[in-house]
Amino acid sequence: MDTNKVLEEFDSLCRTGNSVKIEEYLRSNTVTAEREGDWQTQIILQNETIGLYRDLGKFQDGILLFKQTRLLLGEHGLVNTIPFASTLINGANLYRAAGQLEEAAFLYEEAKVIYERELDPSDYRFAGFYNNLSLVYREQNQNEKALEALDKALNIIRNIPDTSIEQATTHTTMADLYCQEGNLTKANEHLETAQQLYKTADNKDPHYASFLSTWAVILMAEGNLPAAYETFQKSLGEIEKYFGKNRSYAIVCRNCAAVLDQLGKTEDAEEMRNTSDRILSELK
Repeated sequence: MDTNKVLEEFDSLCRTGNSVKIEEYLRSNTVTAEREGDWQTQIILQNETIGLYRDLGKFQDGILLFKQTRLLLGEHGLVNTIPFASTLINGANLYRAAGQLEEAAFLYEEAKVIYERELDPSDYRFAGFYNNLSLVYREQNQNEKALEALDKALNIIRNIPDTSIEQATTHTTMADLYCQEGNLTKANEHLETAQQLYKTADNKDPHYASFLSTWAVILMAEGNLPAAYETFQKSLGEIEKYFGKNRSYAIVCRNCAAVLDQLGKTEDAEEMRNTSDRILSELK
């Protein structure tokens, strides 16, 4: 199996944002890799599928595939290696998105032990690790620890070329956390930096939806409700384009409802909440 060709076609398909075709492509090529005994490519594709299931809210399917991938790595003697740690982090991201924070934290710590033993502290993969770890701290309402982790990530990636999107994502998350802390000045500083970095990619990146959502939250905190609602709507469009109506879409719908309540549009707000509830119930 030509792994490079498969991954090139996968990257091209990802740019279309068609999650149905992406899932079909990954499944088909995973079956082919397994049939041909190409377990290395199989592991790569299964990890991509785990990430896709996380984004689509197919948590149970993702958890099952993560466990299978972890076993497959073990069968080929790759326990406690970098590929094993990367899969652990992928699984941790999935468990975090599913709300299973204790399991996620355990997997992150397991991966950290391997990374600290095998990687230079300035390695790009450490930046991704700290970014992901910050999300668990955030879910646990440990904002100070989350900001510390994000700062570590930023200190690594700002010295690495072609990481504008990664830097923008980190600044966006920091802006959101500072907004939660009530520090709108710092929040806007990080958001403005993120906006400049996203412009280098013409705002064409799946993470741009998160930027828009964070911007809307800050606008809401500043009392600019019409602009907040408009920006939340733009975020919904970006999420649906890349991932469909997933858990993130449902959360932004809830945020829209909160703005509409404050604008006195109670019927529209209730409709948005119903949409959110319906999506979340379908994802269970």
